[in-house]
Order: sequence, then structure tokens, then C-alpha cells
Amino acid sequence: MHRSRRAVLASIPIALAGCGRSFRENTVPGGLYLRNRRGEPVTVSVRATVLPEPQPGAATASPSTPDDRSLAGPDVTGEFRVQPHSERAVGAFFPSAGRWAFEAVIDDDGDRSRIELHAALPGPTGADTMLVTVRERGVTARATTVD
Repeated sequence: MHRSRRAVLASIPIALAGCGRSFRENTVPGGLYLRNRRGEPVTVSVRATVLPEPQPGAATASPSTPDDRSLAGPDVTGEFRVQPHSERAVGAFFPSAGRWAFEAVIDDDGDRSRIELHAALPGPTGADTMLVTVRERGVTARATTVD
């Protein structure tokens, strides 16, 4: 049977629909996804604090890096050991949706990364998954959003 070009082109979106999930990084909604790119195990210490919502009509600042005051008295904390060249998922880290200040710190060298999550984005925390990546030269934290 010879299929027309239109039939072949029409089948492409259907074939790709099942593949879309594999391209997403939102593997742990409301949780953490820790990646260790180093050759030795690391402990990642994380803390997060709920921030107050901005007042209606108030000027909103562009996303900023949370300061020490924002992270004082964190609402959630944790320490997670990640083996060399491996990944670890931590589900349900954030207990509720909202605006959060988040920090990840590496045990041996004190490198840190901070990010502010905004409730305006979709997902259980303003983001689907917090991605924390440890590299030879530090740590990065970023949020994924629902696509």
C-alpha cells in the first residue's frame, strides 16, 4: 500500500505526541532533581522559605536572587547525598504552592546557588521541578515549568 504525503505528514504529530514527555525535565513535580557531575559523592544541603505575595498593584521587581533574610527560618530543609556521576529524585519537597526562596549548598566547598520561584508560573510550587546540578566548578539551581 502506498501512502500519500498528506497521510504521512498527518501522522507525524501523533508519533511525536508520545515522545514529548521524554524531552521534558519536569520529572519530579513539586520536588527536587539532583545531578552530580563530579567524580566523587557530594552532599547537597537545600532550604526553602515561603515569601509573602506582593501587594496588588505594587510594582513587581524582576526575579532577584534571594538574600540571607529571605532564607532565614526556612520552611523546608534537607540534606541529600548524591553518588558520583549520578542523579537523585526527591519528591514532594515543597509542601505547598506559592512564592519561594530556594538555596542549594555543596558540603565540601560551600558553593551555593539561590533562586526565587514565582507563584505566577504553573505547577505546585510555581515550578514543576527544582533542578540542582553539581559540577566541578560549583552548583546551579533552576526551575522548570510546565510546558
